[in-house]
Amino acid sequence: LGPIRALRPRLQRPTASLVKRRTTIAAEPRDPPRDIALRPPRVFLSRQIPIAVARSMAVPPAKAPSPKRVNGDKSPKATKAKAKAPTRSPTEDIEDLIGKHPSLASIRDDAPRLRDELLAWYDKSHRILPWRRNFQSRHAPPPPGPRGDGCEPKEYWAGCDERGAPAEIPRDQYAYGVWVSEIMSQQTQIERVARYWLRWTERWPDAS
Repeated sequence: LGPIRALRPRLQRPTASLVKRRTTIAAEPRDPPRDIALRPPRVFLSRQIPIAVARSMAVPPAKAPSPKRVNGDKSPKATKAKAKAPTRSPTEDIEDLIGKHPSLASIRDDAPRLRDELLAWYDKSHRILPWRRNFQSRHAPPPPGPRGDGCEPKEYWAGCDERGAPAEIPRDQYAYGVWVSEIMSQQTQIERVARYWLRWTERWPDAS
């Protein structure tokens, strides 16, 4: 312990100087001096002036002009909403357009003829699907199908891949075939659905 005791006087000197500095700083007056108005603005950053006094003496920033005065006493939100408001058409029904535009009257007059031509084209060119039947078909009318009450469900779908669903088929049996086709059509194309539909009805011909 001899060397440590010899160093103790040397360590006490810097600590004593630090204590004196802290006491002198704490002893400084906290109130602002009286000649604060004669000093340059850099005095505001001194420790002798409290922060509240410096903030009270600072110059407030200039305010931006009010948007109401610029737009003529109108709120910017109101003008923006008024500009985006959709203009409602005075025409409430599509039939009223014919009275305002006489050229559209020809479409109304030609609608029955166009409808008949479209149905005639469908009866002549429609696709043959096993779950579909078209009594007005010109190239694939529905077959009569099996007759009798004791027919098996598989007998109703026999040969439907060539001419479609038969004409004499129970309503619930026909609805089952259409329901299965609608579910399969949501997953893939119609050409693929026809093949899977035949395999499905061969294994599960009805809902039971």
